[in-house]
Amino acid sequence: MRGLKVLLLCTVVIAAAAAGLALERYFFKGDDPLGRLMAGRDLGNETDRKILYWVAPMDPNYRRDGPGKSPMGMDLIPVYEGDEPEEPGLVRVDPAAAEAIGVRYATVRRETLTPEIRTFGRVVYDEDRTRHVHVRADGWVNRLEVRRQGETVREGDLLFAYFAPDLSVAAMEYARELQRRDQRGINASRLRLRSLGVSERQIASFRPGTGIIENIEVYAPQDGIVSEIDIAEGMFITPGMTVVSLTDLSRVWVLADVFERDMHRVRAGMRASVQGINGRPEPRSGVVDTVFPTLREDTRTIELRLVFDNVDGTLLPNALTRIALQGDPIEDVLTVPADAVIRLGETARVVRVSSEGRFEPVTVTIGPRVGNAIVVQDGLKEGDRIVAAAHFLIDSEGSLQNGLDRMAAAHEGHHGMDHGQPEAETAELVWADGKVVAIEADRRVVTLDHAPVPELGWPRMVMDFRVAADVPMDAFRVDDDIAFGFVQTPQGRYEIRDLRPAADHSGHH
Repeated sequence: MRGLKVLLLCTVVIAAAAAGLALERYFFKGDDPLGRLMAGRDLGNETDRKILYWVAPMDPNYRRDGPGKSPMGMDLIPVYEGDEPEEPGLVRVDPAAAEAIGVRYATVRRETLTPEIRTFGRVVYDEDRTRHVHVRADGWVNRLEVRRQGETVREGDLLFAYFAPDLSVAAMEYARELQRRDQRGINASRLRLRSLGVSERQIASFRPGTGIIENIEVYAPQDGIVSEIDIAEGMFITPGMTVVSLTDLSRVWVLADVFERDMHRVRAGMRASVQGINGRPEPRSGVVDTVFPTLREDTRTIELRLVFDNVDGTLLPNALTRIALQGDPIEDVLTVPADAVIRLGETARVVRVSSEGRFEPVTVTIGPRVGNAIVVQDGLKEGDRIVAAAHFLIDSEGSLQNGLDRMAAAHEGHHGMDHGQPEAETAELVWADGKVVAIEADRRVVTLDHAPVPELGWPRMVMDFRVAADVPMDAFRVDDDIAFGFVQTPQGRYEIRDLRPAADHSGHH
């Protein structure tokens, strides 16, 4: 009897222990809300968090926007903000840490750019506005009214007076004809004076019977400055000498060079702006007047001649200037700040903001740079947020994380091979038939309604598959029947590696 009581007591103890273990497993399992509550977790905080999407418990690739059943008949479970698995290449940075390291953001914009070619130039006289003064008879300078380069003169101002024997004789003949009142003689002698360079102004001053005329006066033919003077009082001058040169500075030329690589971008008539090296004068607009056809062999540049108005006279001859040549507009293009682009040899990339605190380095194809903007031809879309400062830190972190992921995958694959499990990269493809239900090209994900897969023991179901980088996304079309080969990656995702028409996959199972 005593042994029977001991046996009954042991049975009760074992039953109580088993019941306690069952209760602990039921109420305290991590996926049960009641168990979490009993385990001391704050259910209120969990339910206050934002649900991003719902996934199948046995297949994280099966993703839906709301609750429901998985293809295997199990309840979908929510994925909360902050708990979502990281996509390959994504980098998570806490917002406070991002602010601390100086992360600044920019938005991909669509705009029209006007490219510029920047160079330097030198101000020179406009030769179309330069007049050279010559005499038409030998003589001697008696009086100078202008003596130095740079003096300003007005049209009609007296420049100098000189004595020329031939002109004095012609003037006396004209005065004699005036005295005789012979109109034919007057006209003939007047024409001779004009051909010898005597001005109408001085001819009008001659009177009948005038004696010897010692001074022939020469007047300024235009407004301007004295750009060249090669005479002095008492000097003998001849018709072959350039006695005085006058230049009108209300318009000037600027000579500039551009490199051989920019030859195709410049043309006569294109707009330009000029600014003095010292910041003055303010930038002003002009135009390219001439593109000289000869390439300089020593500097590999071509010379341009630009024309600028200079009414205020602040563009001084021989001054150095900054030149900006304005090319044809590049219309309706996507742009990012130049500082946001990370150049790596022949490639370039930017850091895109995936969501708050999550960043993704993406490879982009870039075009020309205009000012502080760079044209993006591929890799981004309008409105994308990117990192414009401190992006090197995030990109380096992403590169490091990708390297670690590849090392981990290689190690896992190698470890699996040691145990008779094929590595994902070299595993034989599993083939199945399916119909394309949906396509998310930006995530490289397709949703397929696939037939049963005997190799994996799968029934017919609808699930998401990632698409390998070497499989084009445009090969998928909604409602197409396809045969697809896929593997399970070391990260547990199912990835399509090959694609055939539905009738061509026999023999690949």
